[in-house]
Amino acid sequence: MEHIDYDFKSQLFESFLKESISKKNWGQFFTPMKVIRAIEKISKDEIKEGAVICDPACGVGKFLLEPIKSRLDRFYSVEGDKVIPKITIRGFDKGFDKDEQKTIILAKANMLIYFSEIIKDHPSHTKEFAKIFNDSFTLKTNSILGTLKDPIENEYDLILTNPPYVTSGSSNLKEEIQKDSDLKSYYKVNAIGVEGLFMEWIVRALKPNGKAFIIVPDGIFNRQNDKNLRAFLRQECFIDGIISLPLNTFFTTNKKTYILCLTKKNTKADIQTSPVFTYLVSEIGESRDVYRFDIEQNDLEEAATLYGFFKGNKSSFETINKDPRCKIVPVDKFDPDTHWSVDRWWSKEEKIGLGIEEEDKTIKFEELPYFVEDIADNIMGIKNLLLELSEKKKPNLEFKDVLIGDIFTAQKGLSKYTKTYGQSHKGEYPVYSGSNIAPIIFIDTYDYDGKYLSWVVDGFAGYMKVLNGKYSATGHRGILTIKSNFIDIDYVKFMLEPTLRELAKGRKGDKGSNEYTNVSSSVVENSIISIPILPNGDFDLDAQQAAVERYRVVSDLKTKAKEYEQALKGLTITVEKDLSQCNTVLISEIFTIQKGLSKYTKTYGQSHKGEYPVYSASNNAPLTYINSFDYDGEFLTWATNGFAGYIKVLDEKFSINGDRGLLIRKNDRIDIEYVQFVLEPILRELAKGRKGDKGGDEFTKVYPSMVENATIFIPVLPDGSYDIMTQRAIAEKYKKIEEIKNLLLLELKKIGDFLWS
Repeated sequence: MEHIDYDFKSQLFESFLKESISKKNWGQFFTPMKVIRAIEKISKDEIKEGAVICDPACGVGKFLLEPIKSRLDRFYSVEGDKVIPKITIRGFDKGFDKDEQKTIILAKANMLIYFSEIIKDHPSHTKEFAKIFNDSFTLKTNSILGTLKDPIENEYDLILTNPPYVTSGSSNLKEEIQKDSDLKSYYKVNAIGVEGLFMEWIVRALKPNGKAFIIVPDGIFNRQNDKNLRAFLRQECFIDGIISLPLNTFFTTNKKTYILCLTKKNTKADIQTSPVFTYLVSEIGESRDVYRFDIEQNDLEEAATLYGFFKGNKSSFETINKDPRCKIVPVDKFDPDTHWSVDRWWSKEEKIGLGIEEEDKTIKFEELPYFVEDIADNIMGIKNLLLELSEKKKPNLEFKDVLIGDIFTAQKGLSKYTKTYGQSHKGEYPVYSGSNIAPIIFIDTYDYDGKYLSWVVDGFAGYMKVLNGKYSATGHRGILTIKSNFIDIDYVKFMLEPTLRELAKGRKGDKGSNEYTNVSSSVVENSIISIPILPNGDFDLDAQQAAVERYRVVSDLKTKAKEYEQALKGLTITVEKDLSQCNTVLISEIFTIQKGLSKYTKTYGQSHKGEYPVYSASNNAPLTYINSFDYDGEFLTWATNGFAGYIKVLDEKFSINGDRGLLIRKNDRIDIEYVQFVLEPILRELAKGRKGDKGGDEFTKVYPSMVENATIFIPVLPDGSYDIMTQRAIAEKYKKIEEIKNLLLLELKKIGDFLWS
């Protein structure tokens, strides 16, 4: 049997997979090889003789096979007529439709490729190897829950996986769980989405001191309604590391994903004191598209190397770390009530410098459907969750108006707690002041121990925060001590905070701004909120907690809609052109460039009123209207300062002032709209970094000389003349893109208006 290079065989197998699985479903089975190898590198020290290793959503099995491929002789010994496994691997996947059912078959075929050399050396043991293959990978067809149907506990030493992550359809799985008493007691967290169920399964299935390396979506880290899942992770596990992967790491998804590194605690009483390894990856060593070509930059390789160093020296690794992509973060930063997206610890400037973020995000036209699909999936997932929660809502709830003073005692903190006090009484206990973000100091004593509701007395008055643990408060923060066991603190926060913020309005401070207001203890105690009650008049705690859950989902929807709105506004979408049929052309070759007249001011407009518009730096409305015009026809114009570089097509009688430039076409085979779409990103890029008087990017300059020297690609015919028909076709694509963007922005705005009107 001729020796075939392993990597070549692997490539052949992946080609076979692509032919076997429809393009629609290919993405869910295909984890980029560089990601798998990074996880192999950070996990291989955990694979020892006797280890039981699992992937509960194994697909074609590479998470389990890659870490052992170079050590097969060590882990599988042939003794006489027996093949003796010294480790156990278990891969599970469910299969109902045609494509899903192929995965386990393909996993076994994949294992055959990995084991081909050892099988070649022992050709008489094929039956024994076949049994190992069949024992290693199992198709779950007895329930829609698949792997989740089996409530495994304390069984695996190592779990390596990329579980599915969708919120839509998870209600069906939860309904199935509710039918089984064992599963109901197993899945207690009530996490969101399929990924939440898998996370709970993974943690429970790990042995004490077992390790897990999991690909997770950002929803687990960001969703308010998944704070219980984050609390569960902190309670059951040590958070070892979080590696941030770039968008489009996984084919057909624009989702942000991470590698989460966990160690299950030996007992829940164990307290994590070690910091958390975090790393930002901007490139994974292969192109993030369907082709997956190898590229030179592979930050994952360095992340895996550094993580290995970190594991051996957690307490002092930060002092020797020189990689700007790596930050070692205190575990206290991973509060379940806050989001865990580690990217926030790098500034925008740092991210731009590392190539993780662009000033303006650019995607290809072909990637737009996946971007839109990601928006739709996220919004629909949250919508389905809202529907699910609405179905649980009790009908005909009754409410009672309650005075805050009747259910809480309100008191201000102590004014003695200042930064100076903190210097002379340094300790581990936080003191909270007027900020809703971080403590002002840490001291050696505490006044409160437990869960309390607090509010900001002045400064950003009326904002509220739930405090939990041992802490104190300054005179700038008030504490509410609850009097009833049937009041949910989070419910009161959501109901009371808008009231206190409204009361704070108009109460101006020394600087005359609403930020400097005052909400005293008496103001809080005299405030009224509505609380659901039971038929007997007692407070309905279950209804309060259900309302909190709905509020958090709504808050997540609002946040997600706002994020997408901002992303769309800063998104540049490019249309691919066949550069072999294009010429590079200087703008000065095809346009005459002029600047407007500085005399056209608002004052000039007052004394020369008329019907003809004068355009200035704004791309929206004219600056003024006058009784004459300088231009008549279709022209391209650009803002020379202000929002510099933005282009507007004008087709009328008009004038422009000194803050706007004009492009006069020299060749009628140039399509103006085409030039607008391809030139505007170039001019906006030229404007970057050219700060104006106020230091912001909005106040930049794009001079006529800069435009003259700009170059663009223009399609040409075989005879070398400009191809205006192709230009118009491309311009139509760009117009369609603008329509899609505007439609999406409108729909996202509707979500915000509906929720918060």
